[in-house]
Amino acid sequence: MRIVTVIMFVSLISCTHMSERRLNSASILIMPTLIDENKLGTQNKVPSLSQIFTLSNEQQSHFLEYFNSQEIKNINPNLRVYKYLQNRLTNFNNYADTLIASESLNQGSGNCLSLAILTKSLTMLTNIPIQYEIVETAPIYQMSGDVLLVSKHIRTTLLHNSNTINGRAKTSQKDISIDYYPTDGELSLKTISENEFYSMYYTNIAADYLTYGNNEEVYWFLKKALELYPKNLLAVNMMGIVHKRLGYLDLSERLYLYGLSLNENDMTILNNYHTLLKRQNREQEALAIKLKLKKHVTNNPFYWIELADNAYALEDHSLAIKYYKKAQSIAHYLHQPYAGIAQSKKQQGKIKAARVAINAAIKNLHTQDSREKFKDKYQQILLSL
Repeated sequence: MRIVTVIMFVSLISCTHMSERRLNSASILIMPTLIDENKLGTQNKVPSLSQIFTLSNEQQSHFLEYFNSQEIKNINPNLRVYKYLQNRLTNFNNYADTLIASESLNQGSGNCLSLAILTKSLTMLTNIPIQYEIVETAPIYQMSGDVLLVSKHIRTTLLHNSNTINGRAKTSQKDISIDYYPTDGELSLKTISENEFYSMYYTNIAADYLTYGNNEEVYWFLKKALELYPKNLLAVNMMGIVHKRLGYLDLSERLYLYGLSLNENDMTILNNYHTLLKRQNREQEALAIKLKLKKHVTNNPFYWIELADNAYALEDHSLAIKYYKKAQSIAHYLHQPYAGIAQSKKQQGKIKAARVAINAAIKNLHTQDSREKFKDKYQQILLSL
């Protein structure tokens, strides 16, 4: 289970940059002043933290009745919460929406951030200490319009007790990680603060609005995210994008430079900064970072999908299949490589293989948005085989 955390405009073949002088600056810049908010619409959709984490009265009663029941009263409190979640939730996955706690519990679904939010809401009712960890795993890529979404993995840990050592939670063998989508090779990168965790919710929702071009809503959610955690690179990156979309190119650049002062190797910010420099015909600055990003683009499945699409357009179906399979090997959960393979196999007259591939593509339509956009199209391809 993962949290969508990286947003960037797709520029699969080109790369990005900024000047060496700015890139190598060791000092952290100050967060720039944002645009005149009087020019934006009214802020009316950004929920408070209380709205995000508060369960309905009925949900609270149901949980507390279970938590305090005689049958489990001798079980450690953190294990009781875990068992409650385990019994109620079955449809959490990498690709679902980010939901508030009451929605997650009602629907029994959501992405990993939704699960973390729900877990937090339950611990608030039981005073069980909790911590959040960013976990390093293979990235999850999704495409929405001209925006590429790359996911980061987050998990929560229900602590057995609240003891601390030097201000940090004391770990115990009785601590319980809430992670319903573990993968091989996970490596915990860091424990994050509550404010950083809270900031992630607003960043995720901003990402949804970004893909639909709703720049004003993006702005308000990102503003809240950055108020909670000013070093949220993903929010900084998206704030740079939305300022560029609104025509504030100077502010967009200052946001990218602020982000790069926090992490000069952030590929998504570099990519977007490069796009901005190219738009301004600042070719020399844009060129300087091209080699730095080049080695990263081959790990992006959409790089290979674009190559495959080009090969398909040239009727080189063997080469197209090769590239689609490369994308598939990087991101087996995407639907686009399987659909491409199906089309190429169809052109080669390999109908059975095409049918298998298009069924796999349909199976990989995880989100409501992808189902609405592609299911009918893929069903038509299946019927034509």
